[in-house]
Amino acid sequence: MTWEEVKSSISSANAILLPVGSMEQHGYHMTLDTDTYTSKVLAERIAQEAQKKDIYVVVAPPLAFGVSWYHMDFPGTISFSQKTFITAVLEILKSIHKHGYKNIIIFNSHGGNSIALQLVINLFYEQFGEIVYLAQWWEIANDILMEIDSGYLHSEEAETSLLMYLGQRILKDKTCREAFSREKALRKGGKSTSKWIRYDGLHKGPFISLPMNRIIEISKSGVVGDAKVATIEKGEKIAETVINRIVEICHDLGNK
Repeated sequence: MTWEEVKSSISSANAILLPVGSMEQHGYHMTLDTDTYTSKVLAERIAQEAQKKDIYVVVAPPLAFGVSWYHMDFPGTISFSQKTFITAVLEILKSIHKHGYKNIIIFNSHGGNSIALQLVINLFYEQFGEIVYLAQWWEIANDILMEIDSGYLHSEEAETSLLMYLGQRILKDKTCREAFSREKALRKGGKSTSKWIRYDGLHKGPFISLPMNRIIEISKSGVVGDAKVATIEKGEKIAETVINRIVEICHDLGNK
């Protein structure tokens, strides 16, 4: 878009999506830009589906780097510090806000960004009195993911299926199953564990939380789960659920 096209879009946009990803390892079978690709492609498909329903959604350029310190043992990973990432996202949001867009939705595809982004949307509201929403594909489709018994952790069944459907480059002959249970992997590595600690997305509580582990401590491949059982059909169900629900959200936000 030219700046004039952007200008003309501001008043008519129901919402604007800011795709956020990362540049980090995704096992032997997926590329380093997986999370950024996911956010960008899903955001574009959301906008396309919305247009069919006369809902106007603008897609901002993606932020390709995130908080990935715990993947840094794998070559190619590029990580922002939490502070740098928060500052970068806030500066992007301030620019979007200054130009007059309403209903800004951060569309995130990397779990390592989640805590920082929660802080970002609270800081932004504190400073500007404007709500910015945070959408993460595994949360908006969590009921679908509960049907997939992998804990939806990293480069496993759910994420690989989704990227197969979205058309990302997948080396299918290199998919593997490793650290399927984060708890068992930690225990095997000599760490203390407890049934009251939330190790994956299938543990709904009661629980206490723990920080991320350096992935190399539990998985040599970088996969946490089972990528071998991924299918395009599973990915389609996840993607279409995310797309349709975000479209509905954009409609609701743009029709007060």
